[in-house]
Amino acid sequence: MLLSLNQKSPLSNGKRAGTVLLVEDDEDNAEFLRLVITTETHYDVLLMRSGRETLEHLEEIKVSNPILFLLDYHLPPTNALDLYNQMHATTALMHVPTLITTAGRISDELIRTLTQQCIQVIEKPFEIDTLLDCIKQAIDCAPRD
Repeated sequence: MLLSLNQKSPLSNGKRAGTVLLVEDDEDNAEFLRLVITTETHYDVLLMRSGRETLEHLEEIKVSNPILFLLDYHLPPTNALDLYNQMHATTALMHVPTLITTAGRISDELIRTLTQQCIQVIEKPFEIDTLLDCIKQAIDCAPRD
């Protein structure tokens, strides 16, 4: 199911600066991240619950023109890196910067691979300010069309 959560933030006076695609299978984590992003930034959140759901809704995602992918690393039935590669193979999405959150340990080799692809990893638990700084940095450093 495609969920577009467009809660208005007092920061934006009703005007949103773009959409963050959030892919998170844990309901509590998804709601927490959605709430932080919509209340502490000028961004909307488009929420997907799995890698499969995300791929099934690629056309809707392209139309939403996301400015950031925020992906949980462990996504049924795949992982964030595989999902990232599939989304970035789509011309309309290849420029979108990506942050990956993880509660588990990621190997040094995988960290190198992610770094080479300009993907930042945030280990859970993290501070809200850390998340917000990473979001701002990823969006600010993204290549412009």
